[in-house]
Amino acid sequence: MARTVQVFLLVMVVGLAACERGDAATTTTVLTATSTSLPALHDHGLGWGFHLGSADQTVGLFMDLADYEDFFAGALPEVTVLPDSRWVTEVYFGHDLFSRSGPLVVPSDPRPLPVIDEVWPVVAGTITILETPPIGECGLARALLQGLVAVTPAGTRMYLGDFQARNENWGCLAQ
Repeated sequence: MARTVQVFLLVMVVGLAACERGDAATTTTVLTATSTSLPALHDHGLGWGFHLGSADQTVGLFMDLADYEDFFAGALPEVTVLPDSRWVTEVYFGHDLFSRSGPLVVPSDPRPLPVIDEVWPVVAGTITILETPPIGECGLARALLQGLVAVTPAGTRMYLGDFQARNENWGCLAQ
């Protein structure tokens, strides 16, 4: 429920920002049927998940716990086969995807709002949790993401590959 509200608010804010600027939605095409590799991705850690993004902030791989209470209850397995209801796993295309560190919209924040032009759900692969901080603490989490496959809006399955992810702020609040 909280994730749904966050996504709805982000979509509303992004849509309003685009309307104010008069932008037409454009899709960044990094992956095509003949080019099936993501650009180099770098860690962006916050919250209960793993976020990897391109240096220009136009592509992002987002793997978030659907409900962080699963982690607190010890219901997060070491290895998860996707899709799994405990994880929301998607590839975003747009711009300024990592310009803000959290879902809160603060009007006085001068950083641009993230703009999401296209979302590809990840439909296959595994998440292997290698390390998390103790329950109730904020700190380093590491995961191995293997065999990830996403589906484009046209229904094409795209092999994304394998990644090592770090979140040095697992469980930390947005700043």
